[in-house]
Amino acid sequence: MTLTVMKPFVIVQMTAHLESTKKVMTNQLEHLPNELFEYIFLRLHSTHIVQSFLNLNIRLNLLIQPYINRISIVSVDFDTQFILKSSLKSIKLGDKQLEQVFSTSGNIFSTYPGLKSIILICVSSVNPTYINYLNQFQTFLLSLKITYFTRKETMYSEDLSKKIFSILLHVDNNDSKLETLSITHSCLSLQESDHYHSSLSIKNIRLTLKSYQHLLILFEYLPSLESCDVRIYDDLDNDNKTIRYTVTKVRLKKFALESLCLMSNYQHLKDFIVRNFSSSLEYLSFELFIRHLINGQELQSELIEKLLNLKQFQFRFNCYCFRYPLSENDVDMLIRSYQSDYWLRNYPDGIMFYFLLDGIFCALSPLPYVFERLDPVFNNVLNYRLNTTEKAVLEIDHQLLLIIFNELRQDQEVRDTRCKHIRELILLRYDNENSMDNEENEIKLLFPNLKIYVRE
Repeated sequence: MTLTVMKPFVIVQMTAHLESTKKVMTNQLEHLPNELFEYIFLRLHSTHIVQSFLNLNIRLNLLIQPYINRISIVSVDFDTQFILKSSLKSIKLGDKQLEQVFSTSGNIFSTYPGLKSIILICVSSVNPTYINYLNQFQTFLLSLKITYFTRKETMYSEDLSKKIFSILLHVDNNDSKLETLSITHSCLSLQESDHYHSSLSIKNIRLTLKSYQHLLILFEYLPSLESCDVRIYDDLDNDNKTIRYTVTKVRLKKFALESLCLMSNYQHLKDFIVRNFSSSLEYLSFELFIRHLINGQELQSELIEKLLNLKQFQFRFNCYCFRYPLSENDVDMLIRSYQSDYWLRNYPDGIMFYFLLDGIFCALSPLPYVFERLDPVFNNVLNYRLNTTEKAVLEIDHQLLLIIFNELRQDQEVRDTRCKHIRELILLRYDNENSMDNEENEIKLLFPNLKIYVRE
């Protein structure tokens, strides 16, 4: 076997050819129109854009400027030397990456003079790194958003709460510039303390708090608050008389409240909003668990009409009526209370009512539905009605259909009571081996105008 040795001048020629080809390709790329670069950038991560196109020419530097100013280094290997510290305005990173980007000693602001926003994700519930930086961050950041990594929906730590608020509400925090604070997947508690001082800079918050009482205390320490998005983790105190907070200096423009438990202090909440935010509130959102049905006429007269500048009201009330089971009459009366001119004019797509007859559960929400979750109805039967029409949908699985079908077929009174509003029937968990053709045909005979759908 003979080996052929490549002559040096051949290697030189090949190298020169490759370099020439590379230059041609680079020149061709640099001459692409701006519109094509926008499509290219859509396919790339911001860090890859900066690493690949930085300093090729002045035009490309201008095109990638948004990615230089706002960069995400989450889940990518990124050389921090490509971070232009003087130009950086916003950065998204993991909690463990903080030490790679920011020095624990020295003035961070002098190194990153334009930095105004930090988004932290995957924050550990044990000794989070950002706590060591929080005192400095609040002196130059306008926005700080923190998301904890936890297998539970919400993690609670009293010790963490004390650390956070002892920094944010420190007596010497007059230099704080922080306007927006968001902490998700972590539940905080706040108690009154002589060591805490009001923060005049914070205007927007998104938090989960241990109780409704802690929300009222928070208002005391954040008098400049304009937007409040809060989840209540637990609401143990059901005696409104024990809550001494009735007046606050806060004048909210936007208020979104979600309860993760039964809201015992709904009446106090309603009075508190009217007393303090009647002339300032523009957006209101409730996603609440309530112990009683929410009457539309009362909601309109006691809350909505007293909020003079309200522009939008979104709500989902989950009502649990433990004292008595729901009847058709209860639901009819409830729906009629949402048929005034106000409700029909401001919610033209209708308000949805889903409920369990002979049960304790009823929920109501405007359409289109704007919230993240829609809690299931637990026995697989969903009676869905609107305040605008008599339209209703009965959603049922095959097994349950067989159980109630004999009642519907044999008892005229039961059929009229359960199905007088039903216009559509949705059959769930369709099984080809256990066909429902016979049942469908008989249902069509009983209800000739009924529309039947099968959902696999």
